[in-house]
Amino acid sequence: MTLCILLLTLYQLYYTSSKKFLEMEKLSLAEKRPIFSLLTTIITFAAYYWYVTELYIEKTLTVQTEIEFWSAVILILIPVFVVSKIILMIILTIINTIITGEETRFDKLDEFGKLIDIKATRNFYHVFIVGFLAFLSSLAFSFNVFISFNIILFTILVSAIIADLSEFYYMRSGV
Repeated sequence: MTLCILLLTLYQLYYTSSKKFLEMEKLSLAEKRPIFSLLTTIITFAAYYWYVTELYIEKTLTVQTEIEFWSAVILILIPVFVVSKIILMIILTIINTIITGEETRFDKLDEFGKLIDIKATRNFYHVFIVGFLAFLSSLAFSFNVFISFNIILFTILVSAIIADLSEFYYMRSGV
């Protein structure tokens, strides 16, 4: 449900915003990176969650094995996100080099880039902490294990989306 709302919001933002936003070739590489990162995050999470739910449906789990299953799902999700982001940066660098003809480096941030990164990370942590507290509360009030672990999974997703959107917003607004 949350994913559908976020996708509809992005769709509306994309088609109703100014012409300047729609002209991707006029965006700098620093502005393109969070957009591609956002798309990678959503696609990676959707594919991974679909795979995990298929596994969950196939298995008959007791409460203990269900906790182990969802814990493994979360632990595997982190490297999946990291690998997908690395692949994204490689693809984005190759595409940008082909289009512009100049070599691109992401490892060097100026003061402005560091400030944007710090603010986006702050927003990520705020959202994650709220979701983590909701996760702990759901465990404390004896919610179903499936619901509790889905709260933390979607917290990770929403936090990553907030970080990417924050980075794009701060880059566009000039902090």
